[in-house]
Amino acid sequence: MPDTSHALSLPLIQPSQAQKHVTHNEALRILDAVVQLVVIAADQSGPPTAPQSGDRYIVAPSGVGAWLGHDGDIAVYADAAWSFITPLPGWTAQVLAPQSAVLFDAVLGWQTVSTTLENTPELGINATADPTNRLSVSAPATLLNHEGAGHQLKINKATASDTSSLLYQTNFSGRAEMGLAGNDDFAVKVSDDGTTWRTALNVDAPTARVIAPEGLESIRITATHSATTVLTPPSPAGFAMLSSVSSNFPQANASMILCYDVGASPQLIVIWNGGAVTNLGATAPTDTNVPDGLIGIAAQNNGTLLLRNEYPNSLALDYCITWINGWR
Repeated sequence: MPDTSHALSLPLIQPSQAQKHVTHNEALRILDAVVQLVVIAADQSGPPTAPQSGDRYIVAPSGVGAWLGHDGDIAVYADAAWSFITPLPGWTAQVLAPQSAVLFDAVLGWQTVSTTLENTPELGINATADPTNRLSVSAPATLLNHEGAGHQLKINKATASDTSSLLYQTNFSGRAEMGLAGNDDFAVKVSDDGTTWRTALNVDAPTARVIAPEGLESIRITATHSATTVLTPPSPAGFAMLSSVSSNFPQANASMILCYDVGASPQLIVIWNGGAVTNLGATAPTDTNVPDGLIGIAAQNNGTLLLRNEYPNSLALDYCITWINGWR
């Protein structure tokens, strides 16, 4: 029969042993020291000057005095003397000063264990994480709250050609995506099968123009007084709606709706306007064929629309133009 237990080296009572209580009490002392192990400190190489019975320490490297030769051991003060317990790999201890948790490694010795989730390689909350989805959450909702002020959710990518986006799925098949997908233009894309994707909305990063590739595009233009502004439609034929967004417009708000063909057979129909537009058809507007106080507009065989501002008082006019039934 061995003299000690396998894991904790507790002394075992031997057959026909006298004073069995001594062995039994020694085993209880060891258990009392290592079960729910809490030590006062783990960074001291020598014993304190006035230890109290029951004090426990982890001996730091280069032990001195009564702790000499016991580096890494658990020092226990009882009956006015120090005793030492050698830890086994995997033992953990809570340290009171400074407050931390440590884990014993057979090669590295005692190592600090983070009590937070910093540098956690994977985390699953009611779910299973994996090397790609390193944070996985399965819940009815997820709340990211403020801490007294605002709150930002940041999705960062390494280069412009990478992707940072929010992907919405049905049964893990993509249906909508919004973000920066392969460039720095903000885009909203949709799919009905998870394979074929269509861009519903694109915001051009350099100009902040909003483009709907499947048929809607709105931009802001400024028509300088006594000058011709060139408009390039998204398609050779379609409709355009122009509305004034200029505070110095003489008649306050004004708008017009156009039906146009540009290219080989340019044509232009002004469906509605507030009486401030001269339709020149395919004739380019000039200061002579656009009456004073009006806007002249024409379709061209080079694929453009021309708009000339001859409003009085040298006023520049700001317009919002929305193209319909067109795509670039």
